[in-house]
Amino acid sequence: MNQPEDNSSVIKLSAWDLSGSRRWSVHLFFLMALLLIIYAPTISALVHMWWSSDDYSHGFLVPFIALYLVWIKREQATLTPVSPNLRVGMPVMAVAGLLLITGDLGGVVLLQELSLIVMIAGLVALLLGTAHLKNLALPIAYLLFMVKIFGDGMDGFHWPFQLLAANIGVWLLQLFGYAAYQEGVYIQLPRITLEVAAACSGVRFLVSIIAIGIPLAYLTQRSWFRRIGLVAFAVVIAILANGLRVALIGAWTYNGNVNVHGPLHILYGTFVSWAGFIALFAGAWLLGKGHDGAQRPPSSRQSVHGGARHLARQLPQGSEGRQSAHNGRVWLVAFPLLLATGGYYFFHGTTPIPLRHNFSIFPPVIGEWRGEDVDPRTEDLRADGADTELVRSYRNRSGHSVVLYIGYFNDQSQGKELVGYRTSWKFHREDGRVTVPTGSSETYRINRAVAPDRDGSRAVLFWYDLNGRIIASRYEAKFWTLWDAIRRGRTNGALVAVSASLGQYDHPESAFDDEQQFIRDAMSPIRGALSGQ
Repeated sequence: MNQPEDNSSVIKLSAWDLSGSRRWSVHLFFLMALLLIIYAPTISALVHMWWSSDDYSHGFLVPFIALYLVWIKREQATLTPVSPNLRVGMPVMAVAGLLLITGDLGGVVLLQELSLIVMIAGLVALLLGTAHLKNLALPIAYLLFMVKIFGDGMDGFHWPFQLLAANIGVWLLQLFGYAAYQEGVYIQLPRITLEVAAACSGVRFLVSIIAIGIPLAYLTQRSWFRRIGLVAFAVVIAILANGLRVALIGAWTYNGNVNVHGPLHILYGTFVSWAGFIALFAGAWLLGKGHDGAQRPPSSRQSVHGGARHLARQLPQGSEGRQSAHNGRVWLVAFPLLLATGGYYFFHGTTPIPLRHNFSIFPPVIGEWRGEDVDPRTEDLRADGADTELVRSYRNRSGHSVVLYIGYFNDQSQGKELVGYRTSWKFHREDGRVTVPTGSSETYRINRAVAPDRDGSRAVLFWYDLNGRIIASRYEAKFWTLWDAIRRGRTNGALVAVSASLGQYDHPESAFDDEQQFIRDAMSPIRGALSGQ
């Protein structure tokens, strides 16, 4: 007859089970409360983004899905010894704090959002150890879908997906006998020309499909081949659905309908999301037929006894006191790091740098150009939140006019950014660049775009001025803003734009030629006005 198992290992497990320790739970409660206080502004900004943007509405589901992924790994966690790691946890938490502070100083919300995820990873490593961090890598990494990293980071994918949607749409229209001709992202129909704009590329909706597809595939499919295949299948269906949506819009307008999106919102971008979601769940059901796709954890008895024996083997006699002291050091590290991060975040800021002279002294006559002030409230192409603005219309001898806009920021913060969503949407509609020589030997690379106007379209040349640096790229502008925030404690800067209505010209290039001529004449007084900071 077999001897009963020695239960000392099980008793030892419960004594070492930190999650059941009252002291550990109290410490964890206050640590989580401190974490929520520090990241309350960041979490509030995330919720606002999820609520106000259809592109990120899936963000509401991401934290709950991540928690569920943690929950299904709970038995694996009981088998993994708790081994706090100061060498990994401290640096990761320090990096998270630096991201939070730097993002706040430079007005880069994305860095603050990423900081929250990095801080969670650092706390797991510090309190539980790298083995637990490895086990929770998927749920923590999945939190990336709740921030804008896949929104801003995928701007370069819009153009090929715009072309692909236009190709599919025109092919379907021609297949059903419609007279349609494609030129790039433009679809020419007898009564109207449609543009497959960046917002219609479907890229942002693909992010939502992938965000839902990853956990669904992970939970319902056993092999990685099936998991990847399921997500890829949904993405392909969504791409085809976007092309079908473009074709349906073309057919709708071909028959004389003015509202290009048709009735009942069927042809809006959410059509792509729903097609992808249907493909996901249908594919999961089909791939799961004939076998149990869900992962089966080991039985509770096997997990507990196996985990107890594993832990007992790893803990030498008399190690309880050393482990208790080690855990005490962990809390002495975690709390001061969070307190230091929160204190610097809430009580340290950059110094506002106002202009020494307002724009009223800016020259009304520049070369052959004669200026007239314009009410800023009537100007659409503005930088929201600018502290000081100049809007002036300059006319040359030919009777053509250009509008000079300068929006200067004393400092930047969340919601008051020189380079933000609204600025990008208004100005960065194309990635064109142009080189403008000045009267000196210097040349400047600046942005070129065509923006919509209440009276038609406008040719726009614009750039950022950051403490004397002429910058075209919005990402480079963000970098120098962060650099000045860290090195000099200031985040001032300006957006400068010169625009002209295309309606006064026979050819768009003539508008850009006049704007370049004005910039050559006006660059010196513009830089002079912004250098007096």
